Amino acid sequence: MFVFASRTETQGLVLLEAMAAGLPVIALSAMGTADILVNAGGALVPPDDPAAFGDAVGTFLTQWEAWRDFAAQARQTALSWSDTAMAARLAQCYRESLEQGLGTSVRLRAGAPAT
Repeated sequence: MFVFASRTETQGLVLLEAMAAGLPVIALSAMGTADILVNAGGALVPPDDPAAFGDAVGTFLTQWEAWRDFAAQARQTALSWSDTAMAARLAQCYRESLEQGLGTSVRLRAGAPAT
């Protein structure tokens, strides 16, 4: 498991690296980690309290049967942040922007200027 108690991680990349390796994550949801951990499978997000954080780690250490499921979920979460997945999200954002901003009368063709 990967335990991360930082309140100042700006991007949460270490979380994705750990999850891609199949490690369940226990982390505070602050700053950049909050973006990664929202709706993330394979992660526990205890309250920002030392005792609660320690309890979450201790409890998880005793639940060996949950590790396999958490590891699989962690890998899936990491895949959802892959370069391919992010490119697909960006392309969808552009499609939606075009539909909303330009209306249905605009047709974009390869090599043709937008009208």
